Amino acid sequence: MPETSSNLRKYRDLYNIHKKSCKLRKPDRHGHKIEMKLTFEQWLQIWMDSGKLEQRGRGKGGYCMARHDDLGDYEVGNVSIKSIVENSREAKLGRGGVKGRVSPTKGKTWSASSNTLRAEAAKNVTKTPCPHCSALHTQAHLARYHGDRCKLAPRLVANLESALSPGADRSGDDS
Repeated sequence: MPETSSNLRKYRDLYNIHKKSCKLRKPDRHGHKIEMKLTFEQWLQIWMDSGKLEQRGRGKGGYCMARHDDLGDYEVGNVSIKSIVENSREAKLGRGGVKGRVSPTKGKTWSASSNTLRAEAAKNVTKTPCPHCSALHTQAHLARYHGDRCKLAPRLVANLESALSPGADRSGDDS
């Protein structure tokens, strides 16, 4: 495709947007600030070689410039053109946990004494009865699912009974 000056201007604008967005990004999972080290000419050549320049963009059918393993800078040898779907899938696989953090206990084998200590600690948790259903719950569970939020709370029961009573008008008709 012959490159006209208007096309080059459009591509240079896309390059500048990409370059500016690098400055706004969070660091990668190793704390490295991500930089755009490609010149416009290198950036354009990578896109042209891929044949996906016109499909660049967001959404399922779009393509993006991706860093290998989401590490390092945008530079020659560390980038490739991938579909948005493929890049997102790889990013999610590489995270390993919440926001890129791997759990410190992942894959850890607990000793028998450690298991015993954890089991004892779990037995010593104070449980409180729900005032509506009388079931015993930890403070966290009671605060989240019981108390005023209990399915057997009078307010909720009254609302259910009025909704299910035979005389309740559910049709919306007054006739």
